[in-house]
Amino acid sequence: MRSYTLADRTWLTCGLALASLALMAGLAAGGPPAAAPAQRPPTFSMGDLVVAFPTQRRSYPLISESRPWRRGVRTHIVVEPNADLATLHTLGAPYDESYSVVTPLPGHPHTLSHALTPLLAFEALGGAKHSNFSWMLVGDDDTVWSLPAALRLINERRLDAAEPHLLSDYQYHCVEEQHGCSGPVAVVDPRCTPCPPGLAHCPCRLPPGCTRRGWDYSACPYKLRVAPYGGAGVIISRGMLLLLTRDPHHYLPLALDTVVPEAPAGDVVLADAPRLLGYGFTRLLPAEEAERLAAGMMGKRNSSSRTSNSPAQQRPSRRYFAPHCAFNDLRSPQRYGDQYYNLMRDYLPPYRRIVELLMRVEEQQQQAQQQQQQQQQQQQQQAQQVQQAQAKQVPATRNGGDRGSGESSGMASVARGH
Repeated sequence: MRSYTLADRTWLTCGLALASLALMAGLAAGGPPAAAPAQRPPTFSMGDLVVAFPTQRRSYPLISESRPWRRGVRTHIVVEPNADLATLHTLGAPYDESYSVVTPLPGHPHTLSHALTPLLAFEALGGAKHSNFSWMLVGDDDTVWSLPAALRLINERRLDAAEPHLLSDYQYHCVEEQHGCSGPVAVVDPRCTPCPPGLAHCPCRLPPGCTRRGWDYSACPYKLRVAPYGGAGVIISRGMLLLLTRDPHHYLPLALDTVVPEAPAGDVVLADAPRLLGYGFTRLLPAEEAERLAAGMMGKRNSSSRTSNSPAQQRPSRRYFAPHCAFNDLRSPQRYGDQYYNLMRDYLPPYRRIVELLMRVEEQQQQAQQQQQQQQQQQQQQAQQVQQAQAKQVPATRNGGDRGSGESSGMASVARGH
């Protein structure tokens, strides 16, 4: 969760997880799935999904603006302590919204709320005993999901919600703590071990050497940490949530230890909590293509390791539910809007409304920043004027004091003369 400054979010849609146009033309572009396992998982519907995100008071308009695309899906929203929960529950009840509060903790940035959102949402919706959803879609407050696309992704790959799945197609590969992570890569986590025979897609099991705490990946075949970009959205299965919350001393202490001022990204916890338990990001590509791509990444990494601290970047080859933004799409906002004007006008009015809202919010923030700068300049000018006036008064006071002393001496001499 971040402020709505375009410079911080690249440009307008960097936080928007709108389904890519390639997805709308056909999500399963990666080829037909392999043979189904003996017992096929159920086909999921909108009622099996839950949307969860954190927000701040200044971003409350996004709650109402996102309701059109969230229609028919339960939503849990994490808010600040100053929120009026009674009012929020009353206004959100018709839209199947629930709310919980995260208290700021001394020594931790506000992004901790993003890391804690899955945990808080899971408990608020019934936890291990009483929750009845299958998939949790976690993002930022300005993340826009294409819910039909998410369902199609899950159903066509025959993913089982009872298994520990973590889905993201917008990952960062981090090699060293002191160096920046690579740009976004495609949907392949190179650390995953192969699926059992007969399964095209399965939970990503990691080798033991990849599950050590922190940056200790010396025994991992692919020496890096993989983290999602939270604004692009992460899908977590109920099976994964059950695994993450099984030990009450696992997730929360890890979040508190990871999200600190010098490393404020709450997104890292979404990947590290499963990693320490032996799981990575489920591969969404066909098995052979995923293996080939992962092997190519490892080869490039090994060949460049002598001269570079950055991992070999994997260019995005599929877009499922991630955003178009400056990280992976160099078009300007104007060109992007012109090209997809008809799509936004005719088919995605909720998306258009949120884009317009973000533009208004950004404009208001720019105006507020300009006013603040003007006030600071005025204050500086006033301070300079005061300093100049004081500087002029000091010599005058000294000269006046000298004249006063002379006059006093003269009067004393006259008095002595008398």
